[in-house]
Amino acid sequence: MIVRKNAILIFKKRNKEEVLNSMKITLDKQMIENLKLTPEENLVILSYKEKKLKITKGTVEREESFKNIDGTIEFIKNSQVNWEKNSNYLTPKLNIPLGIGNEWKLTKEDRGIEVELQEDTLIIRRKENMLEYVKDKDGKEISTILLESKIIEGKKFFIKRNGKVFTIKVGKGGIGKSFITTQLATGLAELAKINNQDIKILVITSDPQNDILGMCFKDGEIPPYKGGLKAWVSKGNGDIVKLRENVDFIPLEEATFSTTFIKRLPEFFKKMRMKYDYILIDSMPMMAIDKHFHHNSDKVILPINGDKFTVNGAIKVIQEIGIDKVFAVVFNKFENTTGQKNYYEQMKKNIEGTNVLLPKPIKNLVHIYKLNESGKTIWDSKKKIDEGFEYLNKNLDETRESFIEIIVKMIQETYDSPTLFDEQGGINE
Repeated sequence: MIVRKNAILIFKKRNKEEVLNSMKITLDKQMIENLKLTPEENLVILSYKEKKLKITKGTVEREESFKNIDGTIEFIKNSQVNWEKNSNYLTPKLNIPLGIGNEWKLTKEDRGIEVELQEDTLIIRRKENMLEYVKDKDGKEISTILLESKIIEGKKFFIKRNGKVFTIKVGKGGIGKSFITTQLATGLAELAKINNQDIKILVITSDPQNDILGMCFKDGEIPPYKGGLKAWVSKGNGDIVKLRENVDFIPLEEATFSTTFIKRLPEFFKKMRMKYDYILIDSMPMMAIDKHFHHNSDKVILPINGDKFTVNGAIKVIQEIGIDKVFAVVFNKFENTTGQKNYYEQMKKNIEGTNVLLPKPIKNLVHIYKLNESGKTIWDSKKKIDEGFEYLNKNLDETRESFIEIIVKMIQETYDSPTLFDEQGGINE
């Protein structure tokens, strides 16, 4: 993974000329986790050669530095990452030797660098001959800063994903929208991995309780975060919590939304669509922000219970938003009673002749309750066998089948493969 960012440069005047006086880089959360650093364990080794800076955790006994015949420098030395106070946050920053900044010829106008994340290592290089824009198939220019970059078979590509936004929408609480959102997100990643597909999923929420986290982590093991959805929308950056491989979550700090947030929300979705294949919104009922999430969504999934209030509520929602925008209606916490079976059949008749999916109901099982309490998903517990793997909890087989039915339809009908651009901006078909 390669991250592009700008170095922090400070210049001073010397003989009426501005010269570089100091250089720093800010390390984001993913970089810190990659190096396994903390404010207490912050020592790193800097190794510089061939205009590339390698950073690893630890110390060396002997520091070395020398200049080559062509004037380029090489060194290996000890350093440390400092957590600097910035407003209410502590931001990890690393001082970079001035020799590197001068050799890279960084200026106020051109201070771009690339950070490549390898296992327990960062490789930093000058952003040289960097393609600033690519043109999509429709001729629209896209800044490469917004795109993920990857080395594939020794060649560098920029990746523009063509994300789809699904809102999981309910009319009242207690139906299990967070459970359904969690299983869909992690299930999408699970099936993609099985089929050797590179699908990335983002989950966001309008619920400041962030119940998604409790469904993916045990109590006491939830990763800390500071800036969440509001920071991302208003400032363009914030924290991302990794739920599972290829599944990210942006938590919500609190549930008041300014006019600035509402105004910038479409731009946030536009950028995230280029970074993720699917964006799932765990939408809180009765929140004013819900209509803005819905406006930015491609499809809506309606979880309901088998009672007249939620069934009638779902029918009303379908009438309000239009049948074409409804992707699926999902009966959750289903009891195999005559009444609930009748409501299931009623819903089946209401959507008959449409493309809306009505999967098998998700039963109200004690095994699901136990999963939620333990911070596990229905896809987590499995063992390897000769043919691949099998899930351990057979009591959840029907539940998995219901979600697989939804996920397969999602991928078949809405997935668009990412667009790959080479270093010259050409589209790799």
